[in-house]
Amino acid sequence: MTTHDLTTRLATLTRDQLAALVERLVARHPDLEDLAHLPLPGEIKRADGAGVRAHVTGILRTMGDDWRASTRAQYELDPIIAMGHDYRAQGLLEDAGTVYRAVIDGVLPIYERIRDEESEIGNIVGECVEGLGECVAAAKERGMRERFLADVFYVYHWDTLGHGGYGMDGPAEKVLLTRTTDTEKDLAAKWLHDALSPERREGNSYGRRNAGALILRLVGDRLDATSREATYAEAGMGKEHVDLLLAAGRHAEAIELLRGAGGELITVADRLVAAGLGAEATEVVDQHPAVLELNAHALRDWLVKRGRADKAAIEELVWALQRFTRSPLVGAWEELRTQAEATGRWHQVLPHALAAVDNEKSSAQPARARVLAVAGSFDEAEAVLARLPEGSWKRAALDVAAAAESARPDLARSLYARIAELLRAKGTKPAREELAAIRTRVAALAHVSALAARGDR
Repeated sequence: MTTHDLTTRLATLTRDQLAALVERLVARHPDLEDLAHLPLPGEIKRADGAGVRAHVTGILRTMGDDWRASTRAQYELDPIIAMGHDYRAQGLLEDAGTVYRAVIDGVLPIYERIRDEESEIGNIVGECVEGLGECVAAAKERGMRERFLADVFYVYHWDTLGHGGYGMDGPAEKVLLTRTTDTEKDLAAKWLHDALSPERREGNSYGRRNAGALILRLVGDRLDATSREATYAEAGMGKEHVDLLLAAGRHAEAIELLRGAGGELITVADRLVAAGLGAEATEVVDQHPAVLELNAHALRDWLVKRGRADKAAIEELVWALQRFTRSPLVGAWEELRTQAEATGRWHQVLPHALAAVDNEKSSAQPARARVLAVAGSFDEAEAVLARLPEGSWKRAALDVAAAAESARPDLARSLYARIAELLRAKGTKPAREELAAIRTRVAALAHVSALAARGDR
């Protein structure tokens, strides 16, 4: 039956017959009962935000996960969006905003758990944002306009800084740029600044840069140099920031900016090279922790071209680090230590290694004691040693003592003394040979301490 045939058939039914038909439909599909409580086109009835949101959530939770699921859900959501449009056409902006807001609130909290291959549901959110933009354009009262804009900003924030990559930020950005007064642009820029502030620091680097770019599009023509630079800094807009610093001749600050650069590390470094600061930039990049990230192939290639890395050796170090990160056991640590010493990259390895052992798994504790000692955290290493079983304590204590000899000779002597007691009690030939080696280490420590004492006098 076509839509025309259905309309013709319905037109012939009496009120009681229509009621009976609705009851049949609800009996077959109980979820349709919610539709009976939503306003019909032309009907004057205040929008029920909670009811709309519940209806939207119900549609999405029962939409299924096959490839047609989002299309079916969109078909069921379209009448709800139309209801918002109808309110707006009647000049009932508050009610229109309530509907749009309720749909958004029904979609976003569960969006990542539904299947939306063709972005039909995402487009529903975009249509709500556009509807809110029309409400802003029609509204005269400041408070009402700002409430609509806050709902638009919520969608932008959710996508750009909270999650990213779904494309819902596009319609929101357009509304913030084209439907706002200068005062409202200032307000939106403040919301973005708050999200990017050091206290909150929301979003990944890509999202923060996009948010910073939006700030500049909103209020950039009214920012002084200091405010513009602050925006670059808080949004992590390294390319723009370093260009500003170089133009002002602030080379030391430009180099310092490179130290903290993330995703734009190569871009910022190339700008410094072009400005004649190639040696300084190369040194910073060579020491950067990102060099050892698994997928930082382009960064390592950059160093190879600058003559600062042996690609085969550094790739082997990267894989050793990955193996240790996945399974922080003593064997993997020994391999990682060998590769780190061979390439001279202890300072880059340690942050990753410390993160790998920052847990309470018993299997990781022997390696954890060693990593903490190499990092200079001797008190923590000693605390970890105290919790180790006897079978793994001695080898870990030897490594911790060796690492502590220069910075904490007192700890080194204490550990060597305890190890010596164990070896004497054991009494075997290998134990006696190991004990002799430890006595040599203790004697060397005593000699160094004596020389230091003479120097103090």
